[in-house]
Amino acid sequence: MELMEKLGYKQTEVGLIPEDWEVISIDDAIKSTQLGGNYQNSESENDYPLMKMGNLDRGFFKFNKIEFVVGQKPSKRDLLKYGDVIFNTRNTLDLVGKVAVWKNELDKAYFNSNLLRFEFDENKISSSFFFNYLINTKRNISQLRAIATGTTSVAAIYSRDLTKVLIAKPTLTEQKAIATALSDVDDLIANLDKLITKKKAIKQGAMQQLLTPPQKGGKRLSGFTGEWTEIRLDDLIHDFQNGYAFSAIGYEDHGIRIITMAQIGLEGQFQLNESKGNYWDASQLQPLKDFVLKKGDLIMSMTDVTPQKNLIGRMTIIEDEGPFFLNQRVGHLRVNKEKANTVILKHLSNMRSWRTYSKGIASLGVQANIGTTDIKNGTFNLPQIEEQNAIAQILSDMDTEIKQLATKKVKYQAIKQGMMQELLTGKSRLV
Repeated sequence: MELMEKLGYKQTEVGLIPEDWEVISIDDAIKSTQLGGNYQNSESENDYPLMKMGNLDRGFFKFNKIEFVVGQKPSKRDLLKYGDVIFNTRNTLDLVGKVAVWKNELDKAYFNSNLLRFEFDENKISSSFFFNYLINTKRNISQLRAIATGTTSVAAIYSRDLTKVLIAKPTLTEQKAIATALSDVDDLIANLDKLITKKKAIKQGAMQQLLTPPQKGGKRLSGFTGEWTEIRLDDLIHDFQNGYAFSAIGYEDHGIRIITMAQIGLEGQFQLNESKGNYWDASQLQPLKDFVLKKGDLIMSMTDVTPQKNLIGRMTIIEDEGPFFLNQRVGHLRVNKEKANTVILKHLSNMRSWRTYSKGIASLGVQANIGTTDIKNGTFNLPQIEEQNAIAQILSDMDTEIKQLATKKVKYQAIKQGMMQELLTGKSRLV
């Protein structure tokens, strides 16, 4: 610490920072604030998209669910403008205090009354983009959580309390340099996002062509002439194994990971979160050998609690090394490899025909369920196994490319986080 102080750093309330930086509160940096409008809204699409607290993430907006103003035309004062910094004043205790910058991701959008728009003193903050990076550092996120009041499920941050959140403010020249450097990385990430979206669309089109029988408009791979056949799933598998009813009482901190429907994605992807999951005593591998899964096994969701019941009947392939245990309401399809390719079955479970069948036979309610007999009675149109294997190779190659791009995106995100930690604390200098 003494060495850093000799090299032009000083000790402050926010830690060691460069001597030419200042410590101010967020409130000192803000010239004005404005809450959004209080509007009735629904998912019925119209000309007035409404950004709500669920659309904010740490540093950016997300659009997986958009609601719209209904019953009136929203006020012009609540229209989002490019570069607006929007602050989430109410949410759960973990999520309150999210800050994001608006980049005209939609042609036109408004914001509601749980969101607060900041306008900054240009003599203190060079741009809204710099502030967006600054406030989304780990330290400042922790400060915002600390001033939240309320319960775990409903918490609020009041603008008057922003005086308690202290930030390290570089010179305006350095702010601009930091924002430019981080924006360049953001552009790389955004371009990767666009490329991933494009590749997914191409793959979806390929699936639609290659997995549709030729007589119904599908595209035939050259060199194959055999007939496509409608065949019951039961005739494509050796066995369908239901999962074991593992009790939460027996969960352990380590051991054999239990595979549940949470590992089956809505696009058929296998999603294993190493930080979340339940484990069972490894000594039970032999007694529970009928419920053991390994890499390459095909599984299916037999239960669905999603609002639209889009998970029921979907399949995925175990991509990680096992062994794993198979949980109840997840089925293991032991496929006859001479009749069906597991990659083809996984992708067919995402096609409209199987989605319609699965929803149609499921017992609907808060929790939808599908039985073994109904699963086995479902049918697929398939070519001979040689053509299946050729189609599967094409789709697998596409999946590999998409995964590689996703891995590259994660790498850039990690680089950005490292840059934020260095540049926004003054450990590394650009000027």
